[in-house]
Parts: sequence; C-alpha cells; structure tokens
Amino acid sequence: RVEFPDGWAAIEGIDAFPTPDHTTSVDGTLSYRFRGLEESTELFFRDVVLGPEVIEVPEIGIDLRVVDVNGRARFGLPDALDADLTLAVDLEEVNPALTPPRAAHGTVDVDVRAEGTTGEPVVSLTVAGQHLGADVPGVFTPLLTYEIGEVRAAAVATKEGLEIPQILLPWADGRIVAGGRIDRDLVLQEGHGTAERLRLLPLLQAFDAAPTPWVDFRADAEIVCSGSLKPLRLAGTFAFGVADLHVGDRPLESPGAKYLLA
Repeated sequence: RVEFPDGWAAIEGIDAFPTPDHTTSVDGTLSYRFRGLEESTELFFRDVVLGPEVIEVPEIGIDLRVVDVNGRARFGLPDALDADLTLAVDLEEVNPALTPPRAAHGTVDVDVRAEGTTGEPVVSLTVAGQHLGADVPGVFTPLLTYEIGEVRAAAVATKEGLEIPQILLPWADGRIVAGGRIDRDLVLQEGHGTAERLRLLPLLQAFDAAPTPWVDFRADAEIVCSGSLKPLRLAGTFAFGVADLHVGDRPLESPGAKYLLA
C-alpha cells in the first residue's frame, strides 16, 4: 500500500499458482482512492515466467474506469528491460477528482515502448488525444470551455532528459506545432514552434481577456528559443505575421456589427 497526498493505492491478496510447464499464474486486487475517485479491480496474469534469468509477463491487462492498460513486459536479469504497453484514458472519469466547475473531456491513447536497462532505460511515447476539452472557472466569464479537439505528440525519455520531436495541437481555428529537448535540469534546448492561421478572437475569449472582442485577425508565428523552465527564463527569436485584420464598431459577434477596419 502506498500513501500519497489526497489518496492511496494498494495491491493486495497476491497469489501465485505454479503450472506444470514451469510458468505461474498470478492474481490479486488493485485498489486506489484519489479525492473523489475510488475503485478496485481484479488482477490475473497467466503464463508468468519467474526464472533465474528472466521475469516475463506475456500479457498484461488492467481494466479501470479511468484507464485500461494492456501489453507485455520482460526483464532479463540482472537489468535488461523490454516492455510494450498501451493505455486508454477516459478523461470524463477523472472529473470526480476535480473541483467543480472544473471538468475534463475526451479520451487519450498512449503507446509506451521501454527498452535498454533499468539503469539506463529508453522510453518512447506516442500520445493521441480525441475530442479533448476542458471547463475551468473564469474571471469575466463564469465558465470557460476549451474545445481542443485532437492532439498528437511523440517523445523519447532517457536518463539525460526528454526529447520531443513534435507536438501537434489544433487551436483557435489554426494549429500549433512545437518540439525541443528538455534536459534533466529542466533546461529547454533547441525549442522551436510554429503557429499557423491562429485567430485572435477565440484566443481572447479562451483566456478570458475579452469575452466580447471588437478585434480579430489571423496570425502566423515562428519561435526558436532555449533556456530554463524552472524558473522560467527563455530567450530566442520570434517572427510574427498578421492577416485578415478586422476592427468592429461593436463586439464582432453582435448582430449588425460593422467593420471600421478590414
């Protein structure tokens, strides 16, 4: 049992049943509680190899409301690592752990590939989010709703840091593409990002800066930067271009709004 702030997790009732072919079946119960989230699920792993040279779980299946975990793992003793896992996360099931009116929406699929050694592992991640969104309280607007949609990302983690080849994020009727490398001291190296065809109006609304904007435009941007992430101190170059500038005589989404500048 592991205790942590606002909750705990435990694996209990572990039993192992040796079979005639020198493998073992292992079962038990996984339980956890975190704020308003609490559940238990039965664990059952077949054909587990517990040998002097290798420990292998050929089929992993853990079924929880928040996440389903499937895959396989092999540990060549003393320290070789070889594992593949897939995680399917339902963000709606996370909401009992959030303080209303905060809420998360959508699903996230994660593929994990781990190899190398336990002392120097290499973990590759691919992440795909579908129908993503979030509700958060605002200042001028009681409830802000972010409709993000689909997100794609890839990363490789080693003991030296995190390599992020690409993050693809649709945002404000355009898209953002970013990447870079973060070392173990939380220093961003070779950070880069581009924004394509972003609209100002939904950004002002999303960040609660202006619920009823009078100004809108589309923008392209390119950033190259590096520096510390904690404390945040980045430096680099920035290019910014604007098109389709519109200035209204009243909020642009109001009936009868006319352009003063277009």
